[in-house]
Amino acid sequence: MVKENNSLDNSLKLLVKTSFIVLISIVISKILGYVFRIIIARYYGPEAYGLYSLAFSITLFFIAISGFGFAEGLVRFIPGLIAKKKDDEIRYLFWKTIKFCLITGIIGATIQIGLSTFISVRLFHNSNLSILIKIMGLSIPPLLFLAIFLAVLRGFEKIGSYSFIYNIFQNIARIGFLLLFIFLGFRYRTDVIVWSFVLGSISTFFVSYIICRYQIKERFGNYKNKNYSNLKKEFFNYSLPIMFYSTLSFIFYAIDSLSLGYYKSAIEVGLYNTADL
Repeated sequence: MVKENNSLDNSLKLLVKTSFIVLISIVISKILGYVFRIIIARYYGPEAYGLYSLAFSITLFFIAISGFGFAEGLVRFIPGLIAKKKDDEIRYLFWKTIKFCLITGIIGATIQIGLSTFISVRLFHNSNLSILIKIMGLSIPPLLFLAIFLAVLRGFEKIGSYSFIYNIFQNIARIGFLLLFIFLGFRYRTDVIVWSFVLGSISTFFVSYIICRYQIKERFGNYKNKNYSNLKKEFFNYSLPIMFYSTLSFIFYAIDSLSLGYYKSAIEVGLYNTADL
């Protein structure tokens, strides 16, 4: 009975601690989000931010499909495998997910880049959007890998590291690259906004990789060549519906901006998204 009470107390302390960390990181993330938008509005104007918002929304759609829900699948399966001390199966799922998302990420990026002109001209009637969609498409593979490493951190209950990477470092990196471009004199090129996003995403991916290697390095070895067909089937059956859920979530998240871009112009999208933080 005493052991059960101690275990409950430890769980409650962990819950309070992680909740506080997540709260603080979200607040900081919101502040950094405001800073990013203020910088864009100050130096590039609402139309540039509207074009960026459209390119970002389109990229979210391709990421949702290319990821196949595998990141959330890792969050679901890793804790159970840890409890059963099945490290080899964790390594199997991790490396299979990495290899699969490498392929789907390249395919998704290629399709987005290939459709950029059609999307920008036929759907949003703005040829300037095409180059931004192409550049943003380069971020799909690193963002998929980032989602995987963040899922691993969540699965191993490294909430502090997860919150720092996702809510804080990611925003700081994008702001840092944008300020660097402005300092270098690229104040009149809209594409540097997207480049700051892409470079920030790549930097965040590398940081997540380093932190994972440092905190849970023993889980990154090679897995044994065993038959894990049942595990693979269960993992896929769980993850696939999440892909459809993520796609629907994207529609609810971005339908307002996309509708404004279709019926109005990038200026209206920029003004709307600047206010809707």
